[in-house]
Amino acid sequence: MVCMDGFILTHAFEPVDVPDQKEVDNFLPPFRPTNIVDPRWPRGIGLFADPRFYMETRYILHRAMEKSEETIKKVSQDFAKAFGRDSGGFIKTYKLKDADVVVISMGSLVGTIKDLIDQLEEEGKKIGLLQICSYRPFPRKEIYNTLKDKMNIVVVEKSISLGRGGILASDVRWSFPRAEKKDRNISSFIAGLGGRNITKNDLRYMVEKVEKEPVELEFLGLKKELIAEKDL
Repeated sequence: MVCMDGFILTHAFEPVDVPDQKEVDNFLPPFRPTNIVDPRWPRGIGLFADPRFYMETRYILHRAMEKSEETIKKVSQDFAKAFGRDSGGFIKTYKLKDADVVVISMGSLVGTIKDLIDQLEEEGKKIGLLQICSYRPFPRKEIYNTLKDKMNIVVVEKSISLGRGGILASDVRWSFPRAEKKDRNISSFIAGLGGRNITKNDLRYMVEKVEKEPVELEFLGLKKELIAEKDL
């Protein structure tokens, strides 16, 4: 399955670091697919599971996803050793140690956030970033261990669970024990839906707002003039 940050990466030009074919061949194991499509041997792959087996199928998939944690860590370390650059793992951080406000995000938005953090640092503000690199299994342990001493956290994401709010924000809140949530501010912002551009000014507004008070849920850069008053 190929998962990409829609529109920004799929419809824009940007330099890409592609390793040499020999390096890739040395890193990856030989390609020997377990399941192949062969007309001489007709069979079904990924067929429907009826109620007698469906729950067990989902349980096995869930457990396999949980067990993938060690594999993700090891492959990330192996990749860095082979290619000399970090590309993977569960989370990455940027200027987080002394941060008063921590921004959590993922995907192409991270680059813009880093630029803003650098600008705000010149203005005397301490803002840090925690980037989610692997979404499932969700790195709740890594998030908690990294942010257990941080009280002001803001999640900005380009996704929403309609009728509930930010999907990433909900998972981040799940990462902290219930007893610790009372005194911890975890704000949620939705931005960039449908490929709308997210500017540094938008993100600056977000940071300045959560410095004053927590935000349960807000749509960043919303054009309210396009919305009927009854829907606001």
